[in-house]
Amino acid sequence: MASALILVSFRVDAQKVGMAMRTSNPVKVDALQDEADWAKAPVLTDFIQNSPVPGVAPKFQTEVRVMYDDEALYILGHMWDPQPDSIPHQLTNRDDFGNTDFFGVTLSCFRDGLNGIFFGVTPDGVQMDILMSPTSWDDAWNVVWFSKCAIHEKGWTAEFKIPYSAFRFPKKEEQEWDINFERNNRRYRETSYWNEVKPEVDGKFNQSGILRGITAITPPPRLFFFPYASGYVERAPDGNGGFSSGFQWNAGMDVKYGLTDAFTLDMTLVPDFG
Repeated sequence: MASALILVSFRVDAQKVGMAMRTSNPVKVDALQDEADWAKAPVLTDFIQNSPVPGVAPKFQTEVRVMYDDEALYILGHMWDPQPDSIPHQLTNRDDFGNTDFFGVTLSCFRDGLNGIFFGVTPDGVQMDILMSPTSWDDAWNVVWFSKCAIHEKGWTAEFKIPYSAFRFPKKEEQEWDINFERNNRRYRETSYWNEVKPEVDGKFNQSGILRGITAITPPPRLFFFPYASGYVERAPDGNGGFSSGFQWNAGMDVKYGLTDAFTLDMTLVPDFG
């Protein structure tokens, strides 16, 4: 008797719509917000608590701006906090936020309710990137992206540069992505989202907002090389009261090539040095 698991995703309430602004000027990822274009970008705000008190405004305001160019998506988040000296600090390994604040973005570019990615940072600059599905997440997934954070008298700021090579999106003239922004205020054990995420509703992708305004970008070729090398020393008795030793080494390369939006070819080169 055959059985199947069916995942049902549905939208709840109205989705917020945010606009991204194209920039033709270089963006330096420094958390200073000193590029003139950042002041022109639309502001996404009015976050809503998910916990501990769902549905109400958080204690402190959060403002987000989004820009893009032919190379990358840029995100600037400003987390207001009247007591910046009370923001918890903890340096941790990558993908481990520990006991501290964080800010992040979830993207689901195909709007299928099944695939998404999360990029987040702490005020001290610890990065987290996660490959997400409705039933699991994979924080062993790591890609190259850039961020910078700064604590100042008004709270803290995070600036992201996420190259298009770090994620997948449809090949079409105008993009429309599911997106949500998340802030964790660890001091008050408070989590809030730009588009409300209700704890009693299953799923996060279906509770995202929409990002529009991104046009005329092209998915870049996805080709990655991961070379590796290894070696070991062997030392054993030689039968004459002494020891003999030898050294062996090996090298190779893993290659990943994106064939389509849905398929990636994984190859491993293992030369025979024997």
